[in-house]
Amino acid sequence: MPQIAVRTLDETGWIVPPGWYGFVEAAGSGIIRRAIIDDEVGICALEKLCAPDHQSRSQEYEVRRMARIDGGYVILNYMKYRDRDYTAAARQRKYREKLALRRNMQSLRRNITQAEAYAYKEKDNISPSPARLTVAFTESGFEVPEKQKIAWQKAYPLADIGQCISMAYAWCLANPEKRPRSRFGRFLNSWIRTANGDAAAKASALTTSKAGPIACKSCGSTNWGSINAAKDKCNLCPP
Repeated sequence: MPQIAVRTLDETGWIVPPGWYGFVEAAGSGIIRRAIIDDEVGICALEKLCAPDHQSRSQEYEVRRMARIDGGYVILNYMKYRDRDYTAAARQRKYREKLALRRNMQSLRRNITQAEAYAYKEKDNISPSPARLTVAFTESGFEVPEKQKIAWQKAYPLADIGQCISMAYAWCLANPEKRPRSRFGRFLNSWIRTANGDAAAKASALTTSKAGPIACKSCGSTNWGSINAAKDKCNLCPP
């Protein structure tokens, strides 16, 4: 693509090499009017930009920055400036701010009051939390620590801890797709709690059946409908 002179339609003899460029689809007069400058000043500026600039740091395109071609002007260094990383300055500023904040934090000396010092001392005196008792699921059954069994026996006195553990393991073998994959202690605790509740319900029902119906204090009948609390007589007693 041959370069055309700014003032005439003559070719300068320089050829724009193939590549990616910016393109201004306008005549020189349109660019000058858009810049709102004098015509002669604008023409001189376009000639200078389209001519070799031997003081330029870049030697690309024979030291040209623009070139007039058929249809408008080609910006030769457009892609170079478009692909430039303009965020480097912002990243450097953030990095310097981060370093300054770190230095300030290192030089900061906190003034600890007497109350805060006492609070820190109390915090240091707190005893560590007890170790977790782990329940494991093995081929031979659930492996339950003895301390965990004792705790369950105290919490659920009506449940047979050993029998509940065996029943839970048998259920897991019969239902492999439903058995838990973790938190076996929680699973056994739920099983034992349910067994303890069932045992308490059975004991309550047995106590109620042994007590039998309440008899009237006056006539001894158990088929009375209502009772006079003031006279201790039911509605079947003679007047």
